Amino acid sequence: ALLDAPTETVRRLAFDQLVDRGRTDPGVAVTLRGPTAGEHRRARSLLALGLLGRLDEAAISAAAGDPSRLVRVQLIKAVEALSDSAPSHERLLCERLTDADPFVRRAAAEALADRPSLDAVPDLLAALRKADTEDTQLIHALRMAIAAPLRSATPEELTAISVTEADRVPLLDVVAGLPGSAVAGYGLALTRLGDPTPAILERVCRSVARYADAACVEEATLFARGTCGDDVDRSAPVIQALLDGRRESNRPIAEPSGLAGWARWLVDTVSAMPEATRPSDGVVRAAVTVADRLSVRAAAGLVIGVLGDAARPIDLRREAAAVALVLDRDPAIQTLIARLADRGESAAARAEFVRQLAGLDLPQARSAIAAALSIAPATEQRSLALVALADRDAVDALLMLVERGKVSARLLQDPQIARRVRDVGVADTDARLARLTSGMPS
Repeated sequence: ALLDAPTETVRRLAFDQLVDRGRTDPGVAVTLRGPTAGEHRRARSLLALGLLGRLDEAAISAAAGDPSRLVRVQLIKAVEALSDSAPSHERLLCERLTDADPFVRRAAAEALADRPSLDAVPDLLAALRKADTEDTQLIHALRMAIAAPLRSATPEELTAISVTEADRVPLLDVVAGLPGSAVAGYGLALTRLGDPTPAILERVCRSVARYADAACVEEATLFARGTCGDDVDRSAPVIQALLDGRRESNRPIAEPSGLAGWARWLVDTVSAMPEATRPSDGVVRAAVTVADRLSVRAAAGLVIGVLGDAARPIDLRREAAAVALVLDRDPAIQTLIARLADRGESAAARAEFVRQLAGLDLPQARSAIAAALSIAPATEQRSLALVALADRDAVDALLMLVERGKVSARLLQDPQIARRVRDVGVADTDARLARLTSGMPS
């Protein structure tokens, strides 16, 4: 009777007592199966029977038609608690995916995620298709339940799944995010059945490149190139996805191969574009990635041009700088120095150029940094100095700028800069700092 108590605390305590006693007293299960009135008692009795392993088919069938949402949800949890799973239990869970109540449907999806079954995938896809787009929790539960059995399935098992055309794209959306060679190949097979959206094609190609073997990567490349044709804007993100996937797999890009050939085509096409034609940042980023991964030295001019283009995003120019320094070092250094001296560059860009030059340990780089510090506004000098102080020579250069009055000594009172100066280990650091900041307010 306490299972129908007015407070949840009492109901929970009574439930725990019944489960504990039921492990040694068969009479508890008999009592739990008896006629009950309140929905809380009906629901808790079902869950207790499930935990005790005493839930029979008659009780399951009766509870499946119970008008109470609470009872039907607890029925699913009771079935899930059973140690032995019968085919009838899976059928019940699949049937509850069409329950009128979304809480019951979500409970069924969560139970199927905990008990993965490829046979349930068609029912789960149908439920996903019908789910209210505003019910994000139900959609998430259904996607997790679909993904669960796919992770460990063999290629033959995946191919045997019955999928309607209406459910192919929703299934593909789930498959494209899963790890594993078999599921990556299955995603490619699903993709080839129709005309994929650019986003899906990119995700599938990245998955194949990351998890599948070289033959499957070639197959994906051939299909993607045929789909994209000579459209540079559509090809670039797919090539980027393939290259990213191979990088994530820690495997090189074979040459010659379809992927290498397509990637080189992109670089050649972008390099040959008229000056008036301005490719998108995404296209340029892909071209820079290709030049890096395949060491395309002929693309050095293109990459250095990106480095020097003030209209490009800072992160793209950063990538271009790193690649340019490998492909053609001296022109890349000269470009970095020239851009650092250009007062039209943003503060963020100048800080990035200082970071790149500071890592080179070259006299001309240090001179360029010193010049930039001496003409930078006081508000910018601190950020540049923190980036520049990479070694003893850089610290010496900064202290000399202060001594010559090119940079304010107040910079040395900044705790981070002072600590950086001391950490580098320049001789007589404390004495020089004290002398240079003498008489200044603290």
